[in-house]
Amino acid sequence: MKPLYKQILLFIVILIGAFSFYIGLYPNAISPAVGKTLPTIELQSTQGGMVSTDNLYKNQVILLNFWATWCPPCRDEIPLLNKIHAKFYHDSFQIVAVMEDEASDLKDRNQILQNFNKKIPIQFSVFFDPNTKLADALNTFKLPETYLIDQKGKIVYKHDGPLNPWDVKKLEEKIREMLKN
Repeated sequence: MKPLYKQILLFIVILIGAFSFYIGLYPNAISPAVGKTLPTIELQSTQGGMVSTDNLYKNQVILLNFWATWCPPCRDEIPLLNKIHAKFYHDSFQIVAVMEDEASDLKDRNQILQNFNKKIPIQFSVFFDPNTKLADALNTFKLPETYLIDQKGKIVYKHDGPLNPWDVKKLEEKIREMLKN
């Protein structure tokens, strides 16, 4: 009986290891958010007003990016996001960046954003999620995370971690395809 027990245990360990390896190679393969509608949650604009997420995607493709100024990979991908914005902003497309920096109030958040913009200019919309309601609803737990949302609010793609030029090419293909519809 002992050898069978060891074989079953070894099989389980190998199975868990293979699954972990797969997820490590393809972190976007499993995302509970993909296929669901973007939850209706209010974000704070840089002017202080509240904007509902369902007003963001009306007949537009949205690239929703969670980031923070203190996050080096987030900072590195801003120029890539600026290029995507420049390429598609005239179409029914927008990038919505949700800044997750901790700050006591709107004034502090805006100051953090202004200081960041002096170093790395952002050419797209930035919103705040002060109570992390949207991040929590999407189970966003690491930064950066990027979601592609169709014109009806359906999340069609999620990318965990920083974008690289290869990822940008794939995203641009998906955006072009979605804008045709």
